[in-house]
Amino acid sequence: MTDSTTQARELLEAAAAADQSGAAVARQGSRAIAAVEISIGVLVALFLLAAVYIFPSDNIVAVILSIVGYTVGIIVTVFVYNRFRVSAGYGATRRYLVALSISMGLFAVGVASTFLITITTLWVWVPFAIIVAAPLVITGLREARR
Repeated sequence: MTDSTTQARELLEAAAAADQSGAAVARQGSRAIAAVEISIGVLVALFLLAAVYIFPSDNIVAVILSIVGYTVGIIVTVFVYNRFRVSAGYGATRRYLVALSISMGLFAVGVASTFLITITTLWVWVPFAIIVAAPLVITGLREARR
């Protein structure tokens, strides 16, 4: 074999190894983005339930703790998102933003509905909270399988 043939094989092997490494990094990034999407969905749903059940109460400590818990949860998940978004697969950020927009739109409808719907039973608000979380959770589960 000539030196150029050996060199070409080494380059092809290096390219194949880099491709496998890149795919592994993309899988890891997709899993992290999936965890972020599911976490944000659950946090938004829980915050909607807090808006229905905790915020109208006179318990200021519970109100403050729910706001602080939501804020810390969002900060942690956004930190994780920023850490892994570059390594996520193609289109992951766009899919996340679409799901987030839908969930936040539903959240806004839910908060606005608290002024119109005076019923605070669980059978009304828990299903609605699940609907609010659904776009992000579904997108996260699909992202985890990529």
